[in-house]
Amino acid sequence: MRTKINRWPAAALAAAVCLFFLLTPGGETSGAGHEHAHGATEGEWATVFGIIGRAAAKGAVMALLGIAVFRAFIWPDMNGDETTERIVRRLEKAAAVVVLYVLMFSDQESAWTLSKMVVAVLTVLVAWDTIPIPRISRSAKLLCPLALIPLIHADGGGGISTSADLLALLAETLHTYSMAIWFGGGLALFCALSQAASEIRTELPFARFMTWSAAAWWGFATTDAGGVLLLWNTRENGAATWILIELLLSVLIALIVRIGYRNWNRDRETKGAYQPFRFKQNLRLSLSLTVVVLLVSALFSRSVPLEGALREPLYWHVMGIDAHMSLRVSPSKGASGQLVRLDIWLPSGMGKPASAEVSLGREERRMTVPLSFKEGGPDPYGFEGFDKYTYEAEGSYIDANGVWKLEVAVVDEAGKSYAYEKEEVLP
Repeated sequence: MRTKINRWPAAALAAAVCLFFLLTPGGETSGAGHEHAHGATEGEWATVFGIIGRAAAKGAVMALLGIAVFRAFIWPDMNGDETTERIVRRLEKAAAVVVLYVLMFSDQESAWTLSKMVVAVLTVLVAWDTIPIPRISRSAKLLCPLALIPLIHADGGGGISTSADLLALLAETLHTYSMAIWFGGGLALFCALSQAASEIRTELPFARFMTWSAAAWWGFATTDAGGVLLLWNTRENGAATWILIELLLSVLIALIVRIGYRNWNRDRETKGAYQPFRFKQNLRLSLSLTVVVLLVSALFSRSVPLEGALREPLYWHVMGIDAHMSLRVSPSKGASGQLVRLDIWLPSGMGKPASAEVSLGREERRMTVPLSFKEGGPDPYGFEGFDKYTYEAEGSYIDANGVWKLEVAVVDEAGKSYAYEKEEVLP
């Protein structure tokens, strides 16, 4: 009874922390000036942590789904192996906590945040076995990650407004479902092998695991192959190349596991005994390669590209002698377009710029962003001796991957012009 009672405080604490972050207002804080002083560096680190966060969230959800499938269909009762059961439960709890905390510290202004966080809290509660009815608990452990995976992918393109967006979401979801069966199921089987005694273990479900993982691999490979063909057809060769690398890694993973299973099966037939530890070595190598695949998939999209190709905020800051400029382009909340924000710092007392213009170009196309003046004047958190003026616009501007040319032109009240130009590669 004491063990069951102790589960509730842990789950309740996670839920309370989650609600705290949900209720904390987003947006800029009093350190806005500091953001502009170090914006370029912070933007680079934000991109790195964003990639790691996506890979961690995706891997943890995949682990949860794969373990649920393993326990429900591959090795339902684990033959009463209490040690293996205990390790798998710990793995489930750790994965649930990782999902919760990664989602708490990322994408707080997303249109899907509330839905993701509610399901993540339920996932933690279920992982801590707070549901007393075993059958309902097992079903919930399967349903929660099934719901989380499309919610996580729905954030990638800034909205689902067209049939192409929906098709991309379905392809991403199928891809992750397939990979989850292998990844999470492989982790659970690795736990079982780690606890296997030296004696014969005829109950280890190698054959059943191979059947499920083979089916999962075909789903994984099909979506990757479709993504490669589509991206090459649309001349997005960079993204297609990385997805092809991911596909080749998946082939290598399948070969490693297949060789390990064949050797194990041959030993069983020739020596009349099971040798699970040889299979364990192959499994460990293939799981390590799967982590590499996770990082690659976090870097680049696949399948049908979502409308609105900008998936991460684009930040550009230039320090000057007489003026400073900061341009931020980020996905709009709940829309398929972007929010463009231009900040200009001019010497104090000069007044707002006579004109400010932002243009975006790709290949032969060039468009001028219709900016609207939002606010301006002294900035207590900005640069000493400068006033800050902010312009914004919202719409669909960056709609494809590739090389984009960013141009900013500003003219102050004295007639002095400031021109900025940069090329940005969107993978």
